[in-house]
Amino acid sequence: AELVNGGQNDVNITLCDDIVLNDNVLKEDGSLNGDGSDFRSWTPIGYYRSAYSNLTYNGTFDGAGHTISGLYCNTPTTNYVGLFGNASEDCVIKNVGLIDSYVYGKEEVGAIAGYARGVVENCYNTGYVYGRREVGGIAGKTTGTIKYCYNTGSVNNSENYYTAGIVGYNDGLVENCYNSGTINGLYCVGGISGYNSEIIESCYNTGDITGENNIAGITAQNNYGKVYNCYNTGTITSTDVFGGYAGGIVSANSNASAIVENCYSIGNVVGNVDYIGGVVGSISAGSITNCYYNNIVFTGNVCAGQTGGTLTASGKSTTEFASTDMATLLNADQENAPWEYLAGNPSPTLKAFNS
Repeated sequence: AELVNGGQNDVNITLCDDIVLNDNVLKEDGSLNGDGSDFRSWTPIGYYRSAYSNLTYNGTFDGAGHTISGLYCNTPTTNYVGLFGNASEDCVIKNVGLIDSYVYGKEEVGAIAGYARGVVENCYNTGYVYGRREVGGIAGKTTGTIKYCYNTGSVNNSENYYTAGIVGYNDGLVENCYNSGTINGLYCVGGISGYNSEIIESCYNTGDITGENNIAGITAQNNYGKVYNCYNTGTITSTDVFGGYAGGIVSANSNASAIVENCYSIGNVVGNVDYIGGVVGSISAGSITNCYYNNIVFTGNVCAGQTGGTLTASGKSTTEFASTDMATLLNADQENAPWEYLAGNPSPTLKAFNS
């Protein structure tokens, strides 16, 4: 970090071994071990202090399959926080896992990168992440590409918008990623993204997702975005008592270009919000096509509020989900046929994760 932040921001880095920054940063329950005063603090690689004081990392960081453990970054008033704080369009971050780590920032907070404009590939997080806006297990915000990444850690935001297992705010491409961590947020909380204005493809969520308003298994607010071939098995819980949205796949589809296709949810959707659905809470524009939910687990409607757009979705039983017929339905007329059913599973899975 010192090298890059000192001005050599285009240097390429390859790890030759695992790195241990601190020992036992987290307790067994995933919370911080003590008050943090005994840990060495991490300064993110690349920063954004203001429009006149910022530095991006422009190089390639290759973890070569190694891990970084014990990263401790407790900076609640700082934006762009993570292993990398500010990564440029030319930056590539790949092949690294962040474990036993604690990342706490203000806005654009992610375990691997606070703001990722380039490529984040084959990375994972098992640690604790907390922020106040645009918070993710992998990245806080992206306008680039996140692929083949996963999060099993706890991601939290009790103060503001956009919290998710992979990326809080997606304005790029997220593909072949999954979340199995517990996600707790306030507004716009999702298993994969909190807000989506571009593309999420071939991703899944198995973690429990909890928040107040706009809560969903894949992406909460699908505004201009496209969601293809994704599924959710986690429980979606909205704690709002004054209205709001919650859905198994998306909570709100709200623009003419917003598309959701060939997706399903078999997780329960819980809450007293006005708009709660097995697939989507509310659709006011765009299209949701060939999507399904388990109508035994969630006994409500596919959608609670449709004021526009097109909706082609339905409920299926637990037995119907556990079949090759269900995989055939999801594959529809896609040439690559991304779905398959493996005997003994409760529902179809994506071939990309089975190979």
